[in-house]
Amino acid sequence: MAKPSDPNLEREELRRRLIGLGEDSVHKSYYPQLQRHHAELERFKALLENTFDLIILLSVPSATIIDANATACRALGTSLEMLQQLSFFDLLVGGEEALPGALRRLISSCESEESRGSDVVQLLAADGGRLAVELALSRIAFREQAYVAVVARDVSERLRQEGMLLKVAQGVAAETGDRFFPLLAAALADALEADCAFVGEIVAEPQQSIRTISVWIDGEFEKNFTYDLKGTPGESVVQHGIGAFAEAIQQQFPQDERLKRWRAEAYVGIPLLAADGRSSGIIAVLFRQPLKRLTHTTAMLRIFATRAAAELDRRRQQLLLKRSEERFRTLVANIPAAVYRVRFTPGFEAIFFNDSIASMTGVSAQELMSGICTLGDLVHCDDRDRLFNEISLAVTQRRTFSVEFRLIDQDGVVRWVQNRGQAIFSPEGAVRYLDGTLFDITPHKLAEEALLRFDQQKTHFISTAAHELRTPLASVLGYTEALLDAGEYGGFDRAQQLDFLRDIYSRGETLSRLIDDLFDISRIQQGDDLSLEMEEGDLALLAERLVRQFALLGKKHRFVFQNRSEGRFCCFDRTRLTQVLENLLTNAVKYSPQGGEIVVSLSDEAHELRLQVSDHGVGMTREQLARVFDRFYRADMSDTAVGGLGLGMSIVKQIIDAHGGRIEVESTLGEGTHVSIWLPCRSCPPR
Repeated sequence: MAKPSDPNLEREELRRRLIGLGEDSVHKSYYPQLQRHHAELERFKALLENTFDLIILLSVPSATIIDANATACRALGTSLEMLQQLSFFDLLVGGEEALPGALRRLISSCESEESRGSDVVQLLAADGGRLAVELALSRIAFREQAYVAVVARDVSERLRQEGMLLKVAQGVAAETGDRFFPLLAAALADALEADCAFVGEIVAEPQQSIRTISVWIDGEFEKNFTYDLKGTPGESVVQHGIGAFAEAIQQQFPQDERLKRWRAEAYVGIPLLAADGRSSGIIAVLFRQPLKRLTHTTAMLRIFATRAAAELDRRRQQLLLKRSEERFRTLVANIPAAVYRVRFTPGFEAIFFNDSIASMTGVSAQELMSGICTLGDLVHCDDRDRLFNEISLAVTQRRTFSVEFRLIDQDGVVRWVQNRGQAIFSPEGAVRYLDGTLFDITPHKLAEEALLRFDQQKTHFISTAAHELRTPLASVLGYTEALLDAGEYGGFDRAQQLDFLRDIYSRGETLSRLIDDLFDISRIQQGDDLSLEMEEGDLALLAERLVRQFALLGKKHRFVFQNRSEGRFCCFDRTRLTQVLENLLTNAVKYSPQGGEIVVSLSDEAHELRLQVSDHGVGMTREQLARVFDRFYRADMSDTAVGGLGLGMSIVKQIIDAHGGRIEVESTLGEGTHVSIWLPCRSCPPR
């Protein structure tokens, strides 16, 4: 009896093992399982929360980190290079003792009887933070070297699929991926006693070229290459479903230079069929001697072709899925909305959120998904019941929902969002979760509110303007009618007539100012600049003259002018500055109904002149002060309010801005108001 080390016995044993595994792979229905796996991957790709799993590869027994995915690097706040310098136990809060004994042995002992395990632990991030995760650990073998795959969070479905793939891949030494095809080529050559074996995929259609994936010849691998099928045995394989030539292969395909270089005499090739039945590649073996067992070799090759086609299709699908997932990740990461998947509960507990939620709420997606807080916690308390009720109604009616509500971020700022989504149901009809998006519509809501306020102000303005114009006009018409028909009223002496005319003139001036204000605001709204007639002058003289005029007319108020300037001249429009001061003094009189002191002061400040008008009247609230320059805004809109269109301060600001100056208002309710104007001290440009 031959010894176990006999090369012939070893070769026969290897042939028997490979043939047995190959035959077994047919009965395992590998390809239908791959199709189901592909369908599962398609579905799980849509479940974006799974892309947040942390995946880490460890060596055994050192527990050194060999590799990690990008999610793990982001979650732990470090780079792959830094992780590869660490042991997995360095990441555990509590170190090695944080794991149960079985899991420690699984990682650190080659003799461990365990192959996988799970537990809940905390990982330590680079910034000192802690990340609570559910670990699933799996012992894997690669070229007789043991490794442990660590997956954080819920990966049961993924492990199930990986286990399924691993079981299917056992047809060729439990290898998949890039190592599978080199191993397959070497195993084929050894099992069939071929001088050369190779696997290639079809590319560059419709010309149909072959790009080899693995080439094994004379006991070693050769560099991959691409060649045209035309004039080669591979052309017969693709066209007829098989290429079996027991001898004289070079004479049958004289154009194929590789057959000559490899000194090939016999050739057997089988197409690798994709899911749609088309040829996706070729698997072939070559011999330097005529092939006596052509039928047996062809049957063996068909077995391996089934396994190779499935693996080639899996690799292609995996590449397509990866590219699609990368595009999907990029799309979701860059859309201007928060994409979510939440549970259908009043708290809307998060299953997944993209990073956009952080800009809306100040709470990261990871914090929401880890349960630190829920989406319901961030909803304005006045909107919570309405939000849940409207979504519940849509779920009951099995339709999409669109609800506007308010979120409160960590700083207490209120944001309006539009929530669009739908419920996802299980086959039994139960609600599994809600999918949707949150759009920040705060600017839109603020614009709506501003437009509503503007419409209200405009409506009030039209009413006020009609009243303000009608009042002086009624006086003008009344006095004019009395003068024109003096006999009916018993006649008027010269003094009475002059009083009437003075009143008519005063009312006419009021109408003129109102009309001027309307023209000014119309030009401003149309974007036209206020026309200025700039000239150098003494602002102190202008202010003092206007104060004297108001002092003559205002009997209830005491007017004071304080000149603290150095008599510097500046460049200004006298008419427009007169309009500004008249408006400020008029406001000071109107909003000091009980009388009191009104002070106008002028002082130097660096390269500016500061003009201030102060009163001790009713003052304004903080809200009124914030809107003092709004068009059509009047601090008091009651029926007993003082007259005016609400345009004065808006026009005043426009005039000061046109001068290159600035204006500020300080006011305290019940104590008075101080309006300060700064104008630059500069000479007028030559005309």
